[in-house]
Amino acid sequence: MFTENTGDYGAVITNYGNFMNYPMAVIINSRFENNTITTGTSGGALYNEMFAEMIVEGCTFTNNSVNNIGGAIYTCYESNLTVRNSKFKWNHAENSGGAIHTEYGASTIIDSVFH
Repeated sequence: MFTENTGDYGAVITNYGNFMNYPMAVIINSRFENNTITTGTSGGALYNEMFAEMIVEGCTFTNNSVNNIGGAIYTCYESNLTVRNSKFKWNHAENSGGAIHTEYGASTIIDSVFH
């Protein structure tokens, strides 16, 4: 369980690529609770940017928050996110994407629950 972490981008995990590096993060059967971004902008728990691939399976995201976008997860700029069999409850973003915010990328969500 990852709880009460803080950070600028992705309080728990930041997966960041570039034109020559295409990283992949696979997160399985994990819990993310009460993680917060207060000085940065995005991804209360997870942050996925620049040609990165992130797979999230069997995870629970509860009460994560951010002062801008992507309360639990933020993915952007040619990155791909796949979420499977996961639960999102009470996550909050000041502007958009209370649970997940996707910007200039692709997100696939399968058999997941949002409260």
